[in-house]
Amino acid sequence: MDLIDLEMMGGFEQAAPAIRAAAATGLPVWVGFSCLTGRDGVVRAYDDSPFSTALTEDLALLADLAHGDMAVTVMHTLTEDTAPALEIVRRHWPGVTGAYAHSGRWVDPEWEFDDSISHEDYLSAAQRWVEMGAQIIGGCCAIGPEYIRLLRERLT
Repeated sequence: MDLIDLEMMGGFEQAAPAIRAAAATGLPVWVGFSCLTGRDGVVRAYDDSPFSTALTEDLALLADLAHGDMAVTVMHTLTEDTAPALEIVRRHWPGVTGAYAHSGRWVDPEWEFDDSISHEDYLSAAQRWVEMGAQIIGGCCAIGPEYIRLLRERLT
């Protein structure tokens, strides 16, 4: 199946023009928000700005752009921030949802994976995302083929 996957959207201002352009093709569109939980406990789409809006605000604006073949995912997000972000998506998005987290951290000039999550711990997190209603499950940075193999074998 052909589709357009808009990954690492940093909020509505970045996502809106990309969604409009992708939707014009007639192909299904997946919109992937990279999220983080701030020190204030608010989940935001990550955009390098100290003034980024709450994910709830981004999703409220996104509803006006929705079309039948659109999915919203939480992606390229730390595993521990994925479930809170997915919970917000599930509350504000009536369509297909998904989650594919990353592990490790960026230390300029590259990713460090010395603190990567174990295969079993990632599976446990993914099982929770499924229980929360996510239909698309996968992995991003440092979540390689062995993780995905385990997800395929054990997720029901």
